[in-house]
Amino acid sequence: GGCTAITILDAADTLFIMGLKDRFSAAQQWIFKSLDFSCVRSSQSAFETTIRSLGGLMTLYHLTGNPRYLAHAEDLGSRLRHQFDENGMVPKSSCVLAQSKCSGSYTNIAEAGTLQMEWGALG
Repeated sequence: GGCTAITILDAADTLFIMGLKDRFSAAQQWIFKSLDFSCVRSSQSAFETTIRSLGGLMTLYHLTGNPRYLAHAEDLGSRLRHQFDENGMVPKSSCVLAQSKCSGSYTNIAEAGTLQMEWGALG
């Protein structure tokens, strides 16, 4: 969505690593000024949101040390944590971030396994 810009979150770490300072600066400015997960009122893939948005934010935090990335990651994590069942094990397939509500069928084991890196980094 326009208020989450998943592609910016997914690509900003690459811009940083490649030394594309002007493009990274523009991405960072957008993230700090406009990123807002509370505007997402439609169902989104919990898997894609976790690996691209949460993963992107955690990578940016680890690359730059800027606590604003961690704050955004923590906000997103609090909205996505509802994807896990009562035992904290198997994630649901979709979430409405504005409501911090997740539903749908349980995801497959391959997707569930790949989420470990992002959630482990958020710790």
